[in-house]
Amino acid sequence: MITINTQDYGVAKQICKGTNCKVDYIHGMGVDTHKYATSTCSREKMRELLDIPQEATVLVSVSEINKNKNLKTTLKALSRINKQNLYYVICGVGEELNNNMILANRLGLWDRVKFLGYRHDINNILHASDIFLFPSIREGLGMAPIEAMSAGLPIIASDIRGVQEYAVNKYNSILLNPMDVAGFSKAIKLLSENRKLREKLGINARKSVKDFDIECSKDAFTSIFNRCCKPKAD
Repeated sequence: MITINTQDYGVAKQICKGTNCKVDYIHGMGVDTHKYATSTCSREKMRELLDIPQEATVLVSVSEINKNKNLKTTLKALSRINKQNLYYVICGVGEELNNNMILANRLGLWDRVKFLGYRHDINNILHASDIFLFPSIREGLGMAPIEAMSAGLPIIASDIRGVQEYAVNKYNSILLNPMDVAGFSKAIKLLSENRKLREKLGINARKSVKDFDIECSKDAFTSIFNRCCKPKAD
């Protein structure tokens, strides 16, 4: 049995106790951290393409847009901040897309929130952004925040299983209850106004995801495969 977070690892070990089942823990399926650490389009050009002012502070989320991803929390949080130079870019599609678009308009955010749909240039969008938002209710791990951290972005995220594997509150992120609209709003305001803190958390974020690189996952899977498939002695 292979698990990708320490909580599941602990539960699995208890379940398998006294059996022949072997439990392993790995850092997920792996992210190409080198890909997300670089971009093929300049920050200035990408903002021009997205029609976002160069001097703006840009928030970004990348996810399937469903109820579990809980983007309503971050939309409501943004609506509490009276800063016209604060933009929110949302990449992804899903069953809750229209509902979130309606909510954004109802909250008066139609001119500051951009729903970009499914994108193939996430690394470029991350490098044109300043803060990554991840208000998910439930995760096994969560690949999108790891990609964002590889790009050197601080994250404001849910303090939940999976995310806790790489996000450390006040070191590389700000972690909150996923339903804490006021908390997300306060954190967004803090990081949007404190560039030095953003940069500090971003530097630490990039350091924190090295073990989640795809090459590390390949090595872990190879080790498990070789151990499990090792021929038995006659």
